Amino acid sequence: MSAAQRAILDRDDVGFDSYKEAWANYEVCLKRVGFAVEEPALNPTDSRRFLAMINPIPGEKGRDEDKYACSSRELNGVESAYLRDHPVVMDPVLRTEVFARLSQKRIPFTGTETKIGDFFPSGTEDMTRVNAILSIIEDSTWALFPDLPYVATGF
Repeated sequence: MSAAQRAILDRDDVGFDSYKEAWANYEVCLKRVGFAVEEPALNPTDSRRFLAMINPIPGEKGRDEDKYACSSRELNGVESAYLRDHPVVMDPVLRTEVFARLSQKRIPFTGTETKIGDFFPSGTEDMTRVNAILSIIEDSTWALFPDLPYVATGF
């Protein structure tokens, strides 16, 4: 863990500004080990984390283990603290669209879901239902946010 990440974690509140700072440090580390980072976008499925394409710089020796080391060195601890103190919540416009599509498909939901995991309260859901809901979330995300580098639906 870098001194910069340790200093961020020593703060009273690890909020979005702290996360952005750690992300910037992560980008610097990635560039140093041979990776280019495209402009990050806030993930609308959790409204907390960044999504960005990370690709090897042509002619550089960008190795996956170096990429993972940068994440551990500069970001992982801050991201964990940030998410602990500021739980994920789906973008409200996205949530409304997901609810509408679930209703159209007659897939049951409570209407109180605020994050992806809320759609699966038992933790032992029928995989057909899980796949249908995740597909709706992904399709809705692409429809509303077509410029995202990718869609992440982990929960």
